[in-house]
Amino acid sequence: MFEFLPTGKIRTTEDLHVDLFPYGQTLTIPAGFESDGYSIPQILWPVLGSPSSQSHCLPAVVHDWYCERATTPPERAFGDAVFFLLLHRHSEVPAWKRRILYFGVRLFALFLWKPTEAAK
Repeated sequence: MFEFLPTGKIRTTEDLHVDLFPYGQTLTIPAGFESDGYSIPQILWPVLGSPSSQSHCLPAVVHDWYCERATTPPERAFGDAVFFLLLHRHSEVPAWKRRILYFGVRLFALFLWKPTEAAK
């Protein structure tokens, strides 16, 4: 499902079909999509996990998929909400860690995020 590249990125090796219940959608991410996992300072890795942690791959890849395509703050917020949902449903990340990771992506979105040229 995932290939860990020497650059630290994660590449999908097959199409991913992700059920986004309760949103009533199925997301398909094509094989070959590259993600950087989740971007957190290295000093926090012992507490939150490394960006390429197997248990966090799917939520991180799906989140990056949404972030690269979001053109408005509400679209970005939806991607952040899906990230939170998948941390719980797919990876069974403890609630305290989910909240820290979610608030981290929301803070980034509020203060630093801008749509990429490809998303426009």
